[in-house]
Amino acid sequence: MSKLNDSNPKLNRRSKRTKVTPSNRDSIASWLDVLTSMLSLPEGHREQVRDELEDHLRSRVDDLLITGTPEPEAIRIAVAELGETAELAKLISHAHTRSNPRRRMMNIALITAAIAGLSIGGISWNNAGGTGLVMPSSEGVTLTVESTERETNDDRVQTFDLENCSMKAILTEIALKFDRELQLSRDARGGNLAGYLRSPLLSSFKGEYTFDAALAAFRSNFSEDAYNYNLVVTDITMQIESYDEFQRGQIETQVHAGPSWMDTDAITQYSLSLRSLLSVKHDLEFASIEVIGDAIVVAAPPNIQIEVVKMMHELEASVMQRQEEQRALNEKEREEARAIMEERSQEFRENQARLAAEFERTVNDLQNEFDAARSMLLASKAKMRMIEIEMNRDPFAHKKEGWDESKERAKVLELHSAYDAAQLELAENEERYNYLNRRILDSQYAHLFKGLE
Repeated sequence: MSKLNDSNPKLNRRSKRTKVTPSNRDSIASWLDVLTSMLSLPEGHREQVRDELEDHLRSRVDDLLITGTPEPEAIRIAVAELGETAELAKLISHAHTRSNPRRRMMNIALITAAIAGLSIGGISWNNAGGTGLVMPSSEGVTLTVESTERETNDDRVQTFDLENCSMKAILTEIALKFDRELQLSRDARGGNLAGYLRSPLLSSFKGEYTFDAALAAFRSNFSEDAYNYNLVVTDITMQIESYDEFQRGQIETQVHAGPSWMDTDAITQYSLSLRSLLSVKHDLEFASIEVIGDAIVVAAPPNIQIEVVKMMHELEASVMQRQEEQRALNEKEREEARAIMEERSQEFRENQARLAAEFERTVNDLQNEFDAARSMLLASKAKMRMIEIEMNRDPFAHKKEGWDESKERAKVLELHSAYDAAQLELAENEERYNYLNRRILDSQYAHLFKGLE
């Protein structure tokens, strides 16, 4: 945020000069030459400030180069973060001219240290509850460098007697009486806030006040909420800015890795959900949540940044818990499936054993039947041979006394009948034997046929 000194036209003319932006690494030295030429400091003090700034700039450029930023862009960013050249020179010179010799170098060192901690949001001066230089750190935590004691007249009672006065007139008078510089932001020089500052909004501002009492009286007549402004007070300045400027000055940017359990499209929806959830509790006029690649970039004031981080951690923890529960459920289901498979395998083995036993019994029975059929076949064949032998004997070859031809012929007929019956019996036994033999052979090779099925 730029600052003006209404009481010093020379410094005002300096503040309107354009920035010096180096185009290469050597241009850092050129920019420092311009800056130190603007300093209203002794030569030795100029060199000290130059050395400290150069060390900061080159370290900052190196940091940006490590992140992959091209060198010209890294130099431009490093210089831009320090702010406008003339304003920076004015700030350092002012610390020298307003301090006694014993404290000059200390103030310059403090300002230079503050410059080394600058972010794009700029320097934040604050006098809430004490004096000191407040610097935003890289983690978003405010660091305060306490200054040594300064002789002030803040506790002295000053008399005010203003009629038909404006906000600006009152602030100018307070700053003058308590040895401070009134600085107006850009919105305080134009727009609605500028109109409020210039307009005679109060009939009078009278009384005897210390510095804190005067500010309290001012704020009681001109509420910060009603007039949309923010007043920042230090031991050497009073800066008035619009509430919007104050909010924008609080904005910081943080980059968060997208959740590992989401793809790019899901991360985009995730960021929209974050914004929707935050909008229930916060005014997001000065907040932006965007997705760049697989990263979530949040530009917002610190309180919203804290809320975003908290919400992301809670969502991450919730998702991890659900994933763990799902893994446990899956493992339980796998265990149950393994138990069922084991049970089925046991049943299968038991069935196989039962079938094998039944098969063995069947084969044994079949073998017994086959052995019986074989015995019957052999008996039938022996019987056939006996009948054939008898039939081949000539009944008329040995006729003896008492030989009866008719009886002999009857015997021949009986033999032929017995032969026919024996032949049928033999055929039947052969069929039974062949059938059982085939079945036995099939059973012996059944395991091979089963593998081919």
